[in-house]
Amino acid sequence: MSQDNGLTERQCSFLSSEYSLLRAEILKRMEFKADAMKFNLLIFSIFLTIMGLPRSQPIILLVFPIASLFIAFRYRESDMKIAQLGLHLLKTEGKLGVNGWEVERSKGNYLSDHRSLGPLDSFQSRGVFIITQVLGVTLWFFLRAQGPISWAEWIFLPVDFAAATITLLALRHHRTDNVF
Repeated sequence: MSQDNGLTERQCSFLSSEYSLLRAEILKRMEFKADAMKFNLLIFSIFLTIMGLPRSQPIILLVFPIASLFIAFRYRESDMKIAQLGLHLLKTEGKLGVNGWEVERSKGNYLSDHRSLGPLDSFQSRGVFIITQVLGVTLWFFLRAQGPISWAEWIFLPVDFAAATITLLALRHHRTDNVF
C-alpha cells in the first residue's frame, strides 16, 4: 500500500520510528551539553578546593585550562552532532511530506524569535569555559609566591593561553542553519 508521498506503509513506519529515536538522541545530546558546562564548573571548584588545602601549590591552577579545553571539545562534538541530526530530521520530514519542527524552523515560521537564541547559546558556553580558564590563571597569578616564575610555570602559561584561544575558536557560533 503506497502513501501520498510515494513511500510504502513500511517505509513510512521506519522513517517515523527513526525520527522519534533521533529526536530522543538530540535531547540526550542537549542534556550532555548542559552537563559538560556543569562538569567544567565542578572541576574548577575542585581545583579551588585543592588550593584551600595546606601546602597546596598555585601551579595546580595552571592545569585547569587544559582540562577545560578537553571538556569544551566534547561540548563542541555534541553540538555538531545535534546539527547533523537536525539536518537529517529535516530530510526525513521532507520524505514523509510533513511540516514538522525542522521544516517549520528552517522556514523561520516556528518560534521565529528562536533564531536569535543561537548566538546566545554559543555566548553562554564560551563564557562558562573561557571565564573559568582565565580565572584559573588569574588566581594563580595572585596566589603564587613572589619571586621568579618556575620553568613549569613558563611552560604552562603559553599552553594555557593556547588552550583558552582554542576553546574560544572551537565554541564560536558555527551553525548557519541554526539547528537548535
